[in-house]
Amino acid sequence: MAETRSQEYGEQNTQLVEQMATLVCQKTDIDKESALLSQTLETTRADLIAAHQKITFLANENKIIRQENAVIQGQFKQLQSAL
Repeated sequence: MAETRSQEYGEQNTQLVEQMATLVCQKTDIDKESALLSQTLETTRADLIAAHQKITFLANENKIIRQENAVIQGQFKQLQSAL
């Protein structure tokens, strides 16, 4: 009887060791994927910041261009009035 129990415990122990090895492999894969996703997230954040800065720059440039356009249109109207 004790020998049978010993065998059962040995088999259970073997199964548990195999399950643990599988879980360790899965955890390693998940850790690698997590690190990759984290790096991708940081790259995306940097790209988003750069895009936001470019949008801000272009919006400012557009504002200046609209102001210059208004000045030129005003000058054109003055010239037309003078003729």
